[in-house]
Amino acid sequence: MRTVPRRPASLQLLAVFGGFLVGPAAALALAATLTPGSAVVATVAVPAFALIFAGGSVVWLGLGIVGAILDLVRHAVLRAPRGSEGDARSGQVVPPGYSAFLVGGVLMGGATGVLAFLVTPLTFVSASLAWTALGGGYGALLWAAARQGFLPFDPT
Repeated sequence: MRTVPRRPASLQLLAVFGGFLVGPAAALALAATLTPGSAVVATVAVPAFALIFAGGSVVWLGLGIVGAILDLVRHAVLRAPRGSEGDARSGQVVPPGYSAFLVGGVLMGGATGVLAFLVTPLTFVSASLAWTALGGGYGALLWAAARQGFLPFDPT
């Protein structure tokens, strides 16, 4: 598990609200730009990009719990050190699993691109490339925020 400097609560709150709103807003902007006549793409894209944040958070939490349990078992069975406890007191622990944001972004972006291809005159390559790039970029932004401790993970 990574330990990063403790982030102020105001920055974490800003990262949570900003992270939750940036993806759906970008999806709405892309839908309006690429498919201005299709309400279906915009209607599906906004919740799909909100799901990247929400789903990634849930998967990250689950993987973090599994990682903490494995760390405890490793410590109990192998008598291995549980990491630098001095760093954990002065910083905050970031559990593994934050790559779920990146994977979710690529998958949901790609799925939205396939839908855009099916209901609009866009070609498969242009629709899937644009939406997958947007989803991957949004997932990478959330991944970086989680990795650096800006998205809170409270194990208590």
